[in-house]
Amino acid sequence: HLFKSRKSKFKIETRIESHELFEKVNQTIEKYSKGVYTEIEPQNFPWDSIFITGYGAGVRNLGTNDYQYYFAIDALYSLFKYDVTLQNPELSLRRMIDKAREDGGEKSAKETKKHLMQLLKRILNLDKDDKIELTSISIEVISKRWGRNELSTLGDGYISTITWILDLFSWWMLNLKQQGKKLAGNLEIKGIVLIDEIEQHLHPVWKVKIMPLLQDAFPNIQFISTTHSPLVVLNSSKDPLKSPELKVHVLNWQDKSVTSSVVNEPIVDLDYNQLLGSEAFGYISNSNQILQSVLAEMSKLVAIDNPNKKQKEKLEVIKAELKNIMFPEGGTLIERVIEREYYEELEKKADYLKGLLD
Repeated sequence: HLFKSRKSKFKIETRIESHELFEKVNQTIEKYSKGVYTEIEPQNFPWDSIFITGYGAGVRNLGTNDYQYYFAIDALYSLFKYDVTLQNPELSLRRMIDKAREDGGEKSAKETKKHLMQLLKRILNLDKDDKIELTSISIEVISKRWGRNELSTLGDGYISTITWILDLFSWWMLNLKQQGKKLAGNLEIKGIVLIDEIEQHLHPVWKVKIMPLLQDAFPNIQFISTTHSPLVVLNSSKDPLKSPELKVHVLNWQDKSVTSSVVNEPIVDLDYNQLLGSEAFGYISNSNQILQSVLAEMSKLVAIDNPNKKQKEKLEVIKAELKNIMFPEGGTLIERVIEREYYEELEKKADYLKGLLD
């Protein structure tokens, strides 16, 4: 497959048969078309017709670049090179409005601008009465909560989201231009978008909503995102019960390479703490680890039929240790009251078990 870069001025040729990502599909590639799977030889696969972009974790709030042509290698470069910035968001927005005007006149330009502003407002999770405007000097967000602000003065979450969304639309516009298609009437982007650490700079409420917001705004895009946030994973689908195509993968670094495994347990059935304790997040437990180890040791001792003197003394030490580490951890008063009662009952159980050993 041939890759061309506007900057590099040369071509890089990679034989599909030798590429490690395609070792298992070097004979045929299955393409879903009109409800029927058809086999396509690798050399005949329409690679150039696939629209794809990617966004790394380190550059999404930097938009200074300017491209004239769409090449996948340029659109994906920020995933791997943090010194490669995205396209200027204000310039991208103005170019799209101008392109729509060129394609369909002033009415088309106004409709395009309105569509983009409404889409940005929806993804930014703004309030109903908030607005996004393109002024003579900047993109501005007007909110009842924090007034009128230019893009450069907003928080990193807003800056990065506006920047990568407009970068995505700019690549789509350049892609359509190369195919001789008009932007007017073609604002529904179809393709693949890769986002590294999508949760960066987002408020927890926004993390909960970000994937459903993107799915709603871009129904024809396949999003492949990485995240360290359980909030993003738990709410990664706007309708998880009707999204069998949603897959959660765990990435692990092993032997100088990354391995991927699918989380088979249904995420929709779990709450936040259960998700942390699942394979998706490495079986993290938020319980008191010291308490758990002490109770485990105590269980072993009380299970001994005829404990010796040393084992009995150890049991007494454990009982004393339990008093030191058993403290209420509940977030509310009622939780702490219940926990105290639980610990009192646990101590009674310990006395009962001790009595069995005497």
